[in-house]
Amino acid sequence: MKRSSAPGFLGWRMVALAFLAQNLAIGLSFGSFGVLIKPVAGELHATRAMASLGIAVIMLLMGLSGPVLGVLLARYPIRRVMSAGTVLMAGGFALAASAQSFPVFLLGFSVIGGAGCAALGVIPATTLASNWFVARAGLAIGLVSIPLFIAITPPLVAWIVDGYGWRAALYALAAAFVAVLPLLQLVVSRPEDVGQRALGADVAANTARADSPPERPPQLSAFVRSAWYWGALLAAGLLSSGGIVLMSHLVPFATDRGISTASAALLLSVNGVFSMAGALLFGQVADRIGARATLGLIGLVQAACWSGIIFADSFLLFLPFL
Repeated sequence: MKRSSAPGFLGWRMVALAFLAQNLAIGLSFGSFGVLIKPVAGELHATRAMASLGIAVIMLLMGLSGPVLGVLLARYPIRRVMSAGTVLMAGGFALAASAQSFPVFLLGFSVIGGAGCAALGVIPATTLASNWFVARAGLAIGLVSIPLFIAITPPLVAWIVDGYGWRAALYALAAAFVAVLPLLQLVVSRPEDVGQRALGADVAANTARADSPPERPPQLSAFVRSAWYWGALLAAGLLSSGGIVLMSHLVPFATDRGISTASAALLLSVNGVFSMAGALLFGQVADRIGARATLGLIGLVQAACWSGIIFADSFLLFLPFL
């Protein structure tokens, strides 16, 4: 059943809601884990390597969830999928907060929370933005994808952990997910649901009616046979893994070097700010020198940064390599 028509174009409101949803999903999970890993591992008697499974499991679930989310988003309104993800993340984080063993923590934070992160985060958020924008779709998706909460979350979580413990921090994050549920009810999956049209839809329709035949989309088999495709996939995976490892271990590594938890969390926030700037910068670079050269350049930058981090032993020495 369609909602009644609303005055004014609602697309930018949907961008704001998608930005909020994706930032909550990614920012509160990835942004908090680096701060939580050391106290959780210490109290629940998990090795650092075992504790690192937390982010790895979330990444795995997010990667495997694509086909399932595609089916769900085709059958149900986006707000329902996002709301289900929010409930899963709230319940998973609450379970993790009450865990008396590391497997239970992993079940709550990474398995249940990871499934919720997939349902609340990247795919539903970008789908929502894409539904509302034909023209300026790149801008809309770019705004949705700005990882603001990754920069904000670490110092907030560190403050709660220092003052009240890691369990209180997880309960606070669970409460934040519950609080956002009413806002998600404002999500409208498609402009047609409220009697509107996607921005630029009229121009796209006129273009589609042009005399020139549409280009045939590339087939999956062509990608599978392409050495460039597999090379790019491997390179992107390795580069993403480097960022995930840094996000997971920067705080415990810095505290092992004698830096306070609050300062180490601030380092993670600085890394989040640099990540936002880097995404914009390398997007411009890719337009100028091409995707292959850009991947290589990013790899060289990461190698240099990791080399510097290994020898950093103070807050100021960490900063240039984040």
